[in-house]
Amino acid sequence: METISVQKDELFKLIKTAVKESMEIEFMKLRASLIPYVSDEEQTDIENLYGKPSNEVAYTTYLEI
Repeated sequence: METISVQKDELFKLIKTAVKESMEIEFMKLRASLIPYVSDEEQTDIENLYGKPSNEVAYTTYLEI
């Protein structure tokens, strides 16, 4: 069995990054699951009242729920 040597600070950073990424994904899944369903009729009413959303996107993330 091979042994890998890692500094304590480096190991801490790796674990912190992995946990942060994992939590971000889980929170995105939670937010996505809480978005209510909107029928086509409701969406049309919303667009008539407030206009269509802009096409500007800050970032896109695809999640498998």
